Parts: sequence; C-alpha cells; structure tokens
Amino acid sequence: MRFKDQVVIVTGAAHGIGFATVGLVAAEGAAVVAVDRSAPDLLALAQAGHPRVAVVQADCLAEAEVQRAVGQAVA
Repeated sequence: MRFKDQVVIVTGAAHGIGFATVGLVAAEGAAVVAVDRSAPDLLALAQAGHPRVAVVQADCLAEAEVQRAVGQAVA
C-alpha cells in the first residue's frame, strides 16, 4: 500500500484519467478527495462505492473553490 495514511487530491476526478486515478490511489490505501466541477458526474463517482473517497464540487480555476477543496482534504 504505497499511499497508506496519506491524503490525495485528484482533480478532474469524474472522468477518464482522473476517475481511474481515484480508484488506483484508493486501492493503494489513500484517502482521496475527488474534485470536479460536474456535480452529476461526482454523484456517480460517489456511488461507485469507494469507501475512502470524498467528493468535492469545485472549479479549479476559482481560487476560493480550490481553497475549499484543500480545506476539506486537510480536515
């Protein structure tokens, strides 16, 4: 478990490489904060059944939203 006891923030988490990364790092022991700007797609990710994954809707072009996502990651 390469990521045991670590928190990983994945942006673009609802699709493609981001979605795959969420599953991989969670399987390696990480607590994952999955960030994407699409609420419906994040809901699908949340329902995928990864117990160590928290989803956060945020647009990474907006500094305040990024700060909120990081705040949830360190909480």
